[in-house]
Amino acid sequence: MKKISCEQCGSTEFYIKDDIYICKYCQTHYLVKGTKKIRIEGHIDISGSSVEIDTSKRLINLYTIAHRAKRNKNKELASEYYQKILEIDPSSWEANFYISYYRALKCSRKSEINLVAKRIIISQETTIELIFNNVLDADERRQAVNEVAEQWNRLAKIFFNAYHNYFQELEEEQKSKNLQNYIDTCSSARDIAYLAGDWIIIYFGDKYGSIAADCWKAGIELHRQMNNGLIDWDSDARIIEERKKEILKFDPLYEKKGDNHESYKNEGCYIATAVYGSYDCPQVWTLRRFRDHTLAKTWYGRSFIRIYYAVSPYLVRWFGHTKWFQGFWRSRLDSLIAKLNNNGVSDTPYDDRNVK
Repeated sequence: MKKISCEQCGSTEFYIKDDIYICKYCQTHYLVKGTKKIRIEGHIDISGSSVEIDTSKRLINLYTIAHRAKRNKNKELASEYYQKILEIDPSSWEANFYISYYRALKCSRKSEINLVAKRIIISQETTIELIFNNVLDADERRQAVNEVAEQWNRLAKIFFNAYHNYFQELEEEQKSKNLQNYIDTCSSARDIAYLAGDWIIIYFGDKYGSIAADCWKAGIELHRQMNNGLIDWDSDARIIEERKKEILKFDPLYEKKGDNHESYKNEGCYIATAVYGSYDCPQVWTLRRFRDHTLAKTWYGRSFIRIYYAVSPYLVRWFGHTKWFQGFWRSRLDSLIAKLNNNGVSDTPYDDRNVK
């Protein structure tokens, strides 16, 4: 006589509901076809029968526990239950992602950060592909992409800051010896964010451009931090400019929101940036100096600045890409900048002042 035991927990205790045998302990469902006998000595006899296992309820239970552990920041428990989910459903983007994510968070040795970051980069396409192929509901799909993007950006910052801060505390002699490791490790951490945005665009196109842009912004933020006179700024500046061009397709106001340092951190030269293509170029450096050292010194100058920042973002958003807008402002700005340069306002690289 063959007696059934639960394949999930090993129990031999079952109850029947709607011709489905349900484990009393883990609630796994068994659909038994052609059963000759139902119960013998308290157990289920399935001699001569075929058995199919319905794991849907078990998956629900596992996800519930994994989500609860994730909310409670219990990485060990969450990882354990995502592993159980993966054994039942290898196509789960969530299990695949969080298993590698939590494994990466365990990295405690500075020397291992570069390798772990590269592993995350390698896993990114798999995660995005699983979402693309298996999450069919549009809202759930966007939510999933946004979730992994946010976590990748977070992981990039964690890795970057861990090694960057470690490096800054070294003696000068040690910095020289560890410079290449610094560049390699921080570049790998930064690329987690850059490449996350790239994969999102590859699989989902411009529809998810705003999420990709957030990844590229995170990458630029880290990229700038590592250019402390330690590597070829001109080369890296070109890379940043290319990334900024991609961001501006989805966030035309990015230049004013994220490209300066202290004072006008939430503002920028909208129209000049739209005309000259960059917040950091000689023409815009001239105008930023004029803003900080001349306009901001008087009440009417500050009033002009406030009005400008209230109106110009909308002008750029609506008309910044048009030829007439570019032509109209280019001639006027060229004339103004030439006068300012003749009056001693420099066009050399410039960091905004805290003039508010």
